[in-house]
Amino acid sequence: MIYLKIIKQKDLRELFYINNNGSFRKRLNELINYDEFKEILLCNVNLLNINASDEFFKNKYQIYINNFKKVKLNRYVLLEIGFFSQTTTNINYYLSRGWSIEESKKLLKDRQTNILSAESKKRRANTFSKNYREGKHKKFIRPSQIDYWINKGFNYEESQKQMYEYYSKLSKKFHNKK
Repeated sequence: MIYLKIIKQKDLRELFYINNNGSFRKRLNELINYDEFKEILLCNVNLLNINASDEFFKNKYQIYINNFKKVKLNRYVLLEIGFFSQTTTNINYYLSRGWSIEESKKLLKDRQTNILSAESKKRRANTFSKNYREGKHKKFIRPSQIDYWINKGFNYEESQKQMYEYYSKLSKKFHNKK
């Protein structure tokens, strides 16, 4: 086996292939030892629980040993080593990276609330500010406001009367429905 300083590399494919001038062409003949394997995972796997038990890493190493000869160049190395997926919105993503069920649920909940709140805030902010800048933002005037009646041609005192009448009609409708 050609010795490589794999730990400094940022590509997990080097667990299975030799980096040949930027392309992974040649298959490794020997397995990487456990310590190197663990170090590579710690350096390269996103959201990996660095405090996971040694048993967790030994289990991943065993999966690596079982898949060493099966892996093809174009396959996802993370999936072959036993990491679930690369989608952070699934609980198995965290479980397969050494987090407990409680920690996984908490991380998933935090991730989902961050995504939802960020998206909704962005949508709300973009819509209002964009419309306001473009002059499309309307100020809605309703019959429950004096301006509505003034725009209809009533003076201020008559507008107040009309507004109060509108409110009384609404309350009568409400009582009739009950």
